[in-house]
Amino acid sequence: MPAFLLMRHGQSQADLEDRFEGCADFPLTELGRCQARLAADYLILHWQPTFIISSPLQRATQTAHAIADALGLQVLLNPNLREWNKGVLDGMLRSEALKKYPPPAQPRGVDDPIQDGESARQVYERAQRFWETLIARCSPEERVLIISHGGLLTMLYHVFLRLPLTQEVVFPTGDTGMHLWELRDSQRIVHWANRQEHLPFSLRY
Repeated sequence: MPAFLLMRHGQSQADLEDRFEGCADFPLTELGRCQARLAADYLILHWQPTFIISSPLQRATQTAHAIADALGLQVLLNPNLREWNKGVLDGMLRSEALKKYPPPAQPRGVDDPIQDGESARQVYERAQRFWETLIARCSPEERVLIISHGGLLTMLYHVFLRLPLTQEVVFPTGDTGMHLWELRDSQRIVHWANRQEHLPFSLRY
């Protein structure tokens, strides 16, 4: 049965500067590039994919290409894997955003986006389109590496586990954190989540 390894990108410049990232296109830091190389070394030994799909945002593609080059694979880009568009917040320092756009008194509903951004439902539907297209093309022996972003990975969990759409359920992912899923007949199996054993503690973020 097909298996799927989902991974967040390595540390980005926005992570380092404590900015809202979203669809703002920040590169990896030197630490992020190191994390990607260590992830590649781990996969060579423990879980070699048959193909790699990545978000087109450069922090994800740089992670993906570091791994693909080490494993001798190509990277397929899919726009549905890009991060949640947070509109006016994208690229802004978190400290500045709290002053200019303080969070509402009541949590936003699933159909209420941040100004100029995507709603939770829109991101969920995008994740669902990606997943359905991927499953339709996968053969039973495929081992797929998916490189994306924290918010989008949480939505993929909702799709994979058929969870109701809610912003109260979050699946956190650290830098190059890995999640292993498997489809086995009618079962949807999560073997492990947010594994970072390829990184020494000093390089986790």
